[in-house]
Amino acid sequence: VFTVCTSIFFGPERLRKVVCTGRRGIFEKLAHVMTTYLCICYAVSINLALETVHCVSVSIPTSADAPPSEGGNVVVMANNPLSPCFEGAHTTAYVFAVLTLAMHGILFPAISAWKITSVRRWHLKRAKPDRRSFGSHVMIERAEHFPFYDDFVWKYFLANSFLPQHFYFQHVILVTFLFAALCNEFLYAYSPLAYILVYAFVLGSAAALYVRQKPFLHDQRWKLP
Repeated sequence: VFTVCTSIFFGPERLRKVVCTGRRGIFEKLAHVMTTYLCICYAVSINLALETVHCVSVSIPTSADAPPSEGGNVVVMANNPLSPCFEGAHTTAYVFAVLTLAMHGILFPAISAWKITSVRRWHLKRAKPDRRSFGSHVMIERAEHFPFYDDFVWKYFLANSFLPQHFYFQHVILVTFLFAALCNEFLYAYSPLAYILVYAFVLGSAAALYVRQKPFLHDQRWKLP
């Protein structure tokens, strides 16, 4: 629900006018709260969803005098072998888990990154260069801070811990969480070596990107690895 509402905020202007006619200010404040919640709860949400959809086939033990027809395999949850998959409450949970992975895990980072990139470019193209910049937009990007960056949902990405031109590091964090969750849920059980290699590559790449780009605001650079 939060992903759908936030996606409406990031959607076309015509869609926002239809949804929040007369309540734009309230809707934008709610969008900020929902965006913050979606980012903070991203790792927990993805981990729970992956645990729900991860099912494995196990053999049913039979006694020595039982006929062969009584044996066979059953599909159960990987983290709870006593719970069969696609039966009872798990069917509903499985559907919601798939929706969570699709909307919260993929749609929310993708649509927010696209919208923020397009909005920021629009403002940069129309910004007037400072006299000290000698007509160059380089100085604008170094000291970039448009008034709308402090409004509602935008400030979480464009006026928080990162420099505005490095806002995408919020999404780097989300992608790192996603790959880490996939490693923990699937790779570790099937190949510990692959798990170690992939996990180390993901974390090492993210750390190297932080060190190279130095994306934090000046007073937040103590967070660098």
